[in-house]
Amino acid sequence: MSKLHDEKYRNWDKLANELDTKLDVEESLEKEEASKSLGHDKAVYSSSQAEEVKKAEQIALLKTAMSKQKEMEDSLKLVVTNEDDDTNSSSSSSSIIVDENYLKGKKVVVFRNVENKTYTVSSPLIKVFLEHCKSFTLNVNSNIITQHIEISNCSSLTLNVSQRCSTVQIDLSSSCTCNYSPSTFSGVDDRLYHAGATDLKVNYAGQTVECDYVKDGARQRGEQSKEEYQFAVFVNEGKLVNEPLTRIGNKFLTGDIKDEPSALTSTMITEKLKEVAQHKEEGNEAFKNGEYAQAVLFYTLGVEKVTPILPNEIYPMLLSNRSACFLKLGHHEKALKDASECVAVSPSNVKGLFRKGVSLHAMGQWKEACEVLTECLRLEPGNKQAKQARQFAEVKLQMDMRKRMGA
Repeated sequence: MSKLHDEKYRNWDKLANELDTKLDVEESLEKEEASKSLGHDKAVYSSSQAEEVKKAEQIALLKTAMSKQKEMEDSLKLVVTNEDDDTNSSSSSSSIIVDENYLKGKKVVVFRNVENKTYTVSSPLIKVFLEHCKSFTLNVNSNIITQHIEISNCSSLTLNVSQRCSTVQIDLSSSCTCNYSPSTFSGVDDRLYHAGATDLKVNYAGQTVECDYVKDGARQRGEQSKEEYQFAVFVNEGKLVNEPLTRIGNKFLTGDIKDEPSALTSTMITEKLKEVAQHKEEGNEAFKNGEYAQAVLFYTLGVEKVTPILPNEIYPMLLSNRSACFLKLGHHEKALKDASECVAVSPSNVKGLFRKGVSLHAMGQWKEACEVLTECLRLEPGNKQAKQARQFAEVKLQMDMRKRMGA
């Protein structure tokens, strides 16, 4: 072995040791902090008590991680109540504008217990929730990234949709009206789902459908109550219809339209693929801007829409791209799942193989990482990233083997 080769491996060993040391120090500090918070530094324990202490420390660390996750989710959420905008609206006829100034960086809005108010969404949001609102009007004039609005336990509510929103869910609500502007409710996946809703009106393209879960034949099925019986409003051959949903496995299907390839016309498939391609481009743009969580949302929308029309070329691309996002976010198991599925449907997908190898590497599965990265290099010998990743995995594998032999 040449001196240059020896030096390269010594550098890898040094880097690996530094990373291991850093990780050990961080874990040690976290455990010490958790132990102190529980008062374990002030007493001596028997072996059985020590085991209980260890469990308590693990629970404390888990709670800390869950708390951080909740803090991150809450940091994106804006909860609007009736009191919040009393000073901004003198009457129910004036609309409160939900724009960037109003949101202050939030991307998910929850309207809760709001009465006699009108809001107009004019800035992009990830998702919108309406809970226990009364005599409430919401105008959706901007893009909802997930194209999803959830309404529950509301009454005398009006939803005016002027931007496409493929999924609206209305549960346990009464006297609600949903008005769709032209071209906002004609897509293959566009649905208004409802359960336990009475006096619900859906208007689109000059057509009106009136819905009432009792009159529409909701019935109890097993442990599912009548109020949980699901219906869907959608456009079928130009006609606005309301159909009960039937659960098949994990999917809900209507009586007239089944989300299966054989039931989709060539026009519907073409339309679906256009939408999927758009989500892919939106995801790519978000990824370039470092907005990895938002990119995941776009890629997920694409995956959900393209799944019923497999096989196709774009599906493995979406999985590979979403895997890259999960790697950036540190969600290695999710990254591995997507990359593995990508390779399963497209065995020669180099990016999928690379991301699978990197995911395994990040999870400490050095042997498996080496095998996957070797296959990646077989398909693309000049891939420098794959070479570097495999080299590092080999070093880590050797270190692990030395530790085992020395144990």
